[in-house]
Amino acid sequence: MGIQRLEDKSLAVWGFGREGKAALAALSERFPGKRLTLIVPSDDRDRAASEAGMATLEVVDDRTLEETLRRFEVVVKSPGISPYREDVRAAQAQGVEFVSGTQLWFEEHTGDRVLCITGTKGKSTTATLLGQLLRATGATVELGGNIGRPLLTLLNPEPRPDMWVIELSSFQTFDLEGTPEVAALLNLFPEHLDWHRSVENYYRDKLRIFAGRGPGSAVLNYLDPVSMEHLSEINGEKLFFNHPSGVHAREGGIWDGESRLCSASEFALPGEHNLSNLCAALTVLKAVGSDLQAATAALPSLTGLRHRLDKVASKLGLVFVDDSISTTPQSAMAALRSYRGRPATILVGGLDRGLDWMDFADAVLAGEAFAVLTLPDSGPQIAELIRARQSALGRGASLRLHELESLEEAVKLAAEITPPGGVVLMSPGAPSFGRFRNYEERGAAFGRAVAGL
Repeated sequence: MGIQRLEDKSLAVWGFGREGKAALAALSERFPGKRLTLIVPSDDRDRAASEAGMATLEVVDDRTLEETLRRFEVVVKSPGISPYREDVRAAQAQGVEFVSGTQLWFEEHTGDRVLCITGTKGKSTTATLLGQLLRATGATVELGGNIGRPLLTLLNPEPRPDMWVIELSSFQTFDLEGTPEVAALLNLFPEHLDWHRSVENYYRDKLRIFAGRGPGSAVLNYLDPVSMEHLSEINGEKLFFNHPSGVHAREGGIWDGESRLCSASEFALPGEHNLSNLCAALTVLKAVGSDLQAATAALPSLTGLRHRLDKVASKLGLVFVDDSISTTPQSAMAALRSYRGRPATILVGGLDRGLDWMDFADAVLAGEAFAVLTLPDSGPQIAELIRARQSALGRGASLRLHELESLEEAVKLAAEITPPGGVVLMSPGAPSFGRFRNYEERGAAFGRAVAGL
């Protein structure tokens, strides 16, 4: 099993982002001299050929994709390419095997202690916290996956870690056949429907993280109703966070059942959602037998992610916060709640994936935000929904609502209208694609716009 099973196969790598580059590097290292093919969009062909710089690599474009795919026995597919596409289904019907870098990594690490985190929101933060907490207990840890470190770049690190902490997106759980020691599902909301084609597919693909649990543990959020609806589909020992008998937050503290572990004020990351992420990470530690008291002693030193409620500056009497990693309406709402009690202007909008913004609209009309500034491409639809709900509910007359064409314009207007002591929060609730290469680039653009005020 593992990569070695591909030695005598005709191979292509489809996609040349982080995952595609990692796949090419891993395959060329394992099979030096083997002829490989890279499939990319036609306008990326020359760049990819130049960057790859491999004499044994054929770079082809996707203009005749169905015909191209049928040339290969195995295609290592980048996560962003949906397996529900007709061209993928047609190639599979012709016997082409599609495999992910994630699946190949799991095949290579069947005996390792692997802890996996997934969920619609919070998975990157939770995986980061889990890695930090494990290190605080003396364990050596490698953190990878969807968090920005493709697993195929982590095939054989030296020294070998005691444990792996792996963040998995729904794109990566889709074909997962590995069995992690602990698999944690933080929550489920409709997401990535353009890739999964339906909410039902999305939930099923997420839940594959629990397939074949065996002796492993399943960590679940007791307060997430959709996760609880799917309990019968989850095998293995179940551990719940945000449950009174498990790790939960109450009365200003973090508790494990009736045992108070620490004060919640020792944890620097803002927001109730981050307390929930912390409880999830501590529950995973509990599942692997770590010392929770030793772990919670490290709370004051824990740090969050770049572009996740990341304070960019305090100027003009305002706090500017970069939450560019926010890609769902629910994460935008959670970010707003982190600053409850302060006048907050939120910047939302990005790639339109047809997600439901109704709860967000109702929340801002109930006073959760001082102002909402919308951005392309989904901005006009969000603004239209807010106005429709304003009319239907008869409330929210004081909400400032503006449609802007650029991030720079939105930052400038936010600085002008937000009252002193307030917060300017970029939490788009949507991916950046179409306007920016990724959320990091969007966050950097926000930082530049703030610096230019």
